[in-house]
Amino acid sequence: MEVTSISPKNPRQYLETIPLVVLWKNFWISNRYLRPNLIQMTRAAFHLTSNQCTKSDQYTKLLEYDGVREISLREPKTRNSLSLPMMEEILQHLCAEWHNKNLRCIIISSSGPIWSAGHDLKELSPECGVEQQTLVFEKLIQIVDNIRKAPVPVVAKVNGIVAAGGVQLVASCDMVICTANSSFVTPSANIGVFASTPAVAMSRLIPHNKCLDMLLTGHPITAQDALKYGIRVVPETDLDKEMDEIIKSIKNKSRAVLALGKEFFYKQLELPLEQAYRQAVKTFLPRYYVSSSMSTTAVGPPFQKYVEVTECDGVRKITLNDPKTRNSLSMAMMDSILEALCRDWCNKNLRCIILNAHGNVWSAGHNLWELGPCKPSKKQTEIFEKLTEIILNIYKMPVPVIAEVNGLAAAAGCQLVASCDFVIATDTSTFMTPGANFGIFCSTPGIAISRVMSRSKAAYMLLSGLPINAQEAYQAGLVSRLVSENDLEKEMCLITAAIKAKSRAVIALGKQFYYEQLQLPVKEAYRLGAETFVPKCFITSAMHTTAGTFCENDVPKIRKYVRVEEKDGVRELIIDDPTTNNSFSLVLMDTLLDAIRSDWSNKELRCIVLRSVIKDVWSIGYNLRGLVDCQQIEIFRKLNDIVLSMHEAPIPIIAEVNGLVAGAGCQLVASCDFVIATDKSTFITSGADIGLFCSTAGIALSRVMSRSKAAYMLMTGLPITSQEAYEADLVNRLVDERHLYKEMLNTTTAIKAKSRAVIALGKKFYYKQLQLPFEEAYRLGAHKMTENLALSDSKEGLKSFQKKRKPIWRHE
Repeated sequence: MEVTSISPKNPRQYLETIPLVVLWKNFWISNRYLRPNLIQMTRAAFHLTSNQCTKSDQYTKLLEYDGVREISLREPKTRNSLSLPMMEEILQHLCAEWHNKNLRCIIISSSGPIWSAGHDLKELSPECGVEQQTLVFEKLIQIVDNIRKAPVPVVAKVNGIVAAGGVQLVASCDMVICTANSSFVTPSANIGVFASTPAVAMSRLIPHNKCLDMLLTGHPITAQDALKYGIRVVPETDLDKEMDEIIKSIKNKSRAVLALGKEFFYKQLELPLEQAYRQAVKTFLPRYYVSSSMSTTAVGPPFQKYVEVTECDGVRKITLNDPKTRNSLSMAMMDSILEALCRDWCNKNLRCIILNAHGNVWSAGHNLWELGPCKPSKKQTEIFEKLTEIILNIYKMPVPVIAEVNGLAAAAGCQLVASCDFVIATDTSTFMTPGANFGIFCSTPGIAISRVMSRSKAAYMLLSGLPINAQEAYQAGLVSRLVSENDLEKEMCLITAAIKAKSRAVIALGKQFYYEQLQLPVKEAYRLGAETFVPKCFITSAMHTTAGTFCENDVPKIRKYVRVEEKDGVRELIIDDPTTNNSFSLVLMDTLLDAIRSDWSNKELRCIVLRSVIKDVWSIGYNLRGLVDCQQIEIFRKLNDIVLSMHEAPIPIIAEVNGLVAGAGCQLVASCDFVIATDKSTFITSGADIGLFCSTAGIALSRVMSRSKAAYMLMTGLPITSQEAYEADLVNRLVDERHLYKEMLNTTTAIKAKSRAVIALGKKFYYKQLQLPFEEAYRLGAHKMTENLALSDSKEGLKSFQKKRKPIWRHE
């Protein structure tokens, strides 16, 4: 092992010893096209000046400087594949000297255009045996587990293609910084191996339909797509600069605070919301690291009016009004907010509540004066419990609570915003959680933001303390709607008018169920949805009118509402009931269920496509005549059976959308494995307009979109465009109408190029692991990977890869 230690007293003297720099002037004048490379090389040389230690192993290179440990993969001959020796070196470097207080963060990077091609397939060949295959998967799981346990942030620095097991490693890091030319792909099903353990890591970062698209088709995610999932994307020339900024931000914080905060962050992800908040107070208060800088925050006069409350036309506005402390959430202000929130819930004229603020700071978070080192722990406990009480009451409120943001929301201010039912923000707003700068990890804000945005984006905000702008917050799901400052009032009027047009009782019942189902496994959520809403179904005169409109000319029951066409392994289910705009009657759903479930054992059947032949309409949702005619329980259960059967099907099910999707139609689309839509499509869940909250549609939507964006659709009933649906992850791929056929053909061809047995095993595992805790999911994933390798198709795939030929699948 080669070890080099460099610590020159004068960086300028050190650079003078480099021939490149000696010739700097002449080179600069005569080689203007190479100047960017020269700048980069010189900058790298300056980096070598801070007590740097370099260790070169066979597969990795270790660089340590100024509290930063960088582990660089360097096996270009195998495209940085994660062989057992390489993973052993990564694990050794990752776990070394955690007790060293000078260690502040760990970076995992790579050399070459391919960051990592995943596992070394030679080590997974049948000749290696089950024992070694198991060891390969368990070694990477061990690395992932130690990334979570590391007392310092672990950052993936990506500049290139990341594939299969490499995606698992990157997705398991606390933060990911990548260049604009990077991409992420899981193509292993092409050679007969479903990427089970990468699926565990990916499904904790990205919605399940996007994840399945990657896993089942091998379709890559570009760096631009990755922006939505919390990955920081920068131009290649700015990568080092971005890393420097993040490292500097981390090093400005207490190591002990970040260690405690990171440990809690991952723990709370597995807990129900209320339990997570209670645990946060118990975990953090006895161990707070309060810095002296906290005592500089001023406190307002004892009898200052902290909030303004106005009520007009059913809308209650609670305006934070303490500009001297930047609307910090003092006990007095929180008492005022809580009193205004909980006042007069039984008043039927109250239709929604808006939280907004005066000034260019929405809220700076907790009043740090009240958390100072001289304050008793009981007082500190009361502060955190007070905000928790506000948040839990927001969820219990029988009317929607909307955050209207036009400025900076920081720390506990972010927590309050993220806990509202949905968030409308201007494009000048910013969001940050910089508590660790003052010695307090933003633990309770972490609970709130990790439930509306990706784990990686939340970890980036919490561990770095750096701000995100309004566009980034919208992409991440923290913000539901993004508007210009000039249009904010108009947007708020549009939303409140939409809410007031609905039954208050329906919204109250729907909101209560929406938050309850978020804590449940999908099967249990659907069962509860049917049981909850049938006895309380609000059949209004509007429903009777609408039912008559869509159903008075019902065709005879012998008509086929769904046409089935099967060709080249693709079964197309064509919904064709133009007289009711493809509404879901019992007869239609019976036909659809039979078509989905039939002939699963047929090895020639490779995928199912759901589409509509009606121009501009995919489906308007439930057939309301059935609901009026007291067939509610059968109708709700039937669609639930269809959705669960789609998850159980051994082949991918794709929604092809080119028009309006409404109500239960959104539920069916969101429950498909993935969705391809045209730019003509629109999506709406307006059931509450006619007295029936789209409860079961909410189950499906909340599992592919951020909680706040799904709540916006359900509680306002306002439509979203196909572009907005794509940005919210309801749609996987968005194409021009002219290119829809070509995109569908490419997708089905990609699926048919893979082993049916591998796809079936992988899809079944994928949906099962979504319901499991992280560690249990990985244990099952390793078992499934070895089970996968025992399939004859897997053996054929690995042989074909080694011999550089196409595999010949037997689908077994």
